[in-house]
Amino acid sequence: MDISKGRVASLHVHPAEAEGPMLSVEDITLVEGKGIVQDVRYFDRKDRDGQPRRRQVTLIEREQIGEHAAVLGLPAITPGRVRSNIETDGISLIECIGNQLQIGEAILLNYDPRTPCAQMDVVAPGLREKIRLRQLEGRYHTPAGEERTLDITVSSVQTSDSAVLGAACLINDRTEMTQIRRQQELRGEMSAEMALELRNSLTTISGYAQQLAASRDAELARQLAADIAAEAAHLDRTIGGFLASARAAKAGTKA
Repeated sequence: MDISKGRVASLHVHPAEAEGPMLSVEDITLVEGKGIVQDVRYFDRKDRDGQPRRRQVTLIEREQIGEHAAVLGLPAITPGRVRSNIETDGISLIECIGNQLQIGEAILLNYDPRTPCAQMDVVAPGLREKIRLRQLEGRYHTPAGEERTLDITVSSVQTSDSAVLGAACLINDRTEMTQIRRQQELRGEMSAEMALELRNSLTTISGYAQQLAASRDAELARQLAADIAAEAAHLDRTIGGFLASARAAKAGTKA
């Protein structure tokens, strides 16, 4: 049994009337083969053959909602607006397809991506199509042992009556962009570390200088001067190491 980790961000059930706003709830009760007890419009629904419907609970990632809002120019999409029962945080649901998810005491089978309904375009024009798309980042090792970073966009292919025919997959090699981003992040970390080292050394030198200015003891003055020189040498070595690392990173980029 595959159990994936994540967090439930919010819970929602459908109102009794069609197309009414989703109702936020603190908890839900799940019944095997029937769905959510509080979701009165869809609880224990059957398909055309009189069998329990496969889609009994719907889930969506908060991260995905945020991405769609940003692309559509919206400040945010409020919880429950996309009409899913469970909004999650910190888990890639598309990667969990075919696996089981434990939510509280219930175990759900994540069997298929949700097909968005026309209500999504009521929330924001274009949202329905955005939800059909899903992006993943994967790593691939070539036969030569080289690691490549791939962006994978998956989109459902549907008939005119919204029946799912299959999926289209677009793969984009983003290895070079990923390497550049990593180098920029590394430089940022090095810059922050460098700034801290500079600040510490300057604080130390300033303290020694203040003691030297206030001292009338010749022996103490010589010791303080030696300490200042030692700290200045340490600072010079720190800056030299930082510059050497920067040059090495630049040479690696050109290579």
